[in-house]
Parts: sequence; structure tokens; C-alpha cells
Amino acid sequence: MNRNSVGLKVKMMCDKACLSQKCFAEYLGIDQKQIIKFEKGELRLSINQLEKICDLFSCSCNDLMEGITDELQQDYYFDFSTISSDDLTGISRINKIVRNSKEMNNLLTGRLVQR
Repeated sequence: MNRNSVGLKVKMMCDKACLSQKCFAEYLGIDQKQIIKFEKGELRLSINQLEKICDLFSCSCNDLMEGITDELQQDYYFDFSTISSDDLTGISRINKIVRNSKEMNNLLTGRLVQR
């Protein structure tokens, strides 16, 4: 997996959602300079931080880590331009519940979802 492609993919998702680097950094609990380094592929994030990104954008870690640099296909995007990092935490919790519900439904119907 190319670290740069993950950073670019996350940057594209943030840009599409109008999520500022400052607010995104606060949500992840890191400095804005670290976000810039991550987007360039110069910094690795922790598993916990990657999971927070997946929760926020309602995607799986596999989706995020695939080598394709194109945008993830998502059902929806929020406009994050006017919200705080605390709001992002609430949205990520809701998205996690939705994603888990979809995965449980897939398991019940016989379609295994890879994480």
C-alpha cells in the first residue's frame, strides 16, 4: 500500500466535504502540520486515527487502504464547512452505527463484508 495514495484519498474526501485541515486535525487529535505531512505521504497515522477517518467518512479500512487513488464511492457527503470537531465526533458515531448495521445485514443475508 502506498502511503501517499491513502493521504491523497483522504485529502480528496476532505476537500469534497469542505472539511478544513484545522478542523480535521482537531478531530483526529493531531497538529495541522501533521495532516499536511499525512496528505503528502510523509507521515503514517495510527490505527485509531485511521478508524476515526473511516467512521467520519463511513467507509471501511479496506476501502481506505486500497491502492486506488480515486475517490471512494460514497452514498452521501456532509458539508463540514461550518461545523466543529465536536460535531465531527457525533457524525462519525452515527456513521459507525450505520456502517455496522449494513455489515450485520450483509452477514445475515449471507454476504460477507471484508473490513
